[in-house]
Amino acid sequence: EFNNPLAGIRNVLAGIKSRASLDRDDLELADMAIKECDRITYLIQDLQDFNRPTSGFMAPLDVHKAIDSILLLQKKDFRRKKIGLIKDYAPSLPYILAVADQIRQVTLNLITNAGDACEDGGTIRISTEAQDKDIIIRVQDNGKGIKKEDMPHIFEPFFTTKPEIQGTGLGLPVSYGIIKKHGGKIEVESKRGKGTTFTVTLPIEGGQNAQ
Repeated sequence: EFNNPLAGIRNVLAGIKSRASLDRDDLELADMAIKECDRITYLIQDLQDFNRPTSGFMAPLDVHKAIDSILLLQKKDFRRKKIGLIKDYAPSLPYILAVADQIRQVTLNLITNAGDACEDGGTIRISTEAQDKDIIIRVQDNGKGIKKEDMPHIFEPFFTTKPEIQGTGLGLPVSYGIIKKHGGKIEVESKRGKGTTFTVTLPIEGGQNAQ
C-alpha cells in the first residue's frame, strides 16, 4: 500500500527531471525529492524486516541490521529525550546462527532500558566485536545507573525499578532466558549516577536450545 504510490511519485519526479527544462536549483530539489523517496523505501523495508514473523528456527543473522531495525523505532523517542547515539560497530562482524525475532527482542529491551535510564538526556553507545567463536554486543548508557542493592535482582521475574506504567519486570528475565538458550551470556556493570553497561555474548554457531 505504501510502496506502489511511492514508486509512482518517484517515477514522476524522475520523468520531470529528465524531460523538463530545469535550472540548477530546481534540479537539486528534484534530486533531493528522489533521494527522499529512496530513503522512505529503505525505511519501509526495515520495518517489514522487523515485523516479519519467523518460523522460530535458527538462521544466519546480520546482528548490525537487527540492531539498526530497533534503533529505527527508537529514533523519535531518543530525539524527544535529547539522547545522543554512538554506534561503534565492528567493521566485519560475522553472521551468527540465531532466532532473529528473539535477538531483536533482547536488543529492544536493552536499548529501551538505556533510554529510560537517561531521564534528562545523555548518551547511549552500542558497540560490537568478534572474539574467537563469539560475537559481543555492548549497550552502554551514562544515565542514572542501578542501585547496588538492586543489582542481584535485575534478572529476577517481576523485579523492576520502573513505575508500574513503564515496566512489568519481565524484560530482563526474558532477555536472560533467550540469551541462555542461544548458548550465550548477558552481564551487567553499573555505577549509581554514572551509567550502566550490558554485555551480551553470543556464539557464532548458535546454541542448541534456542528454537
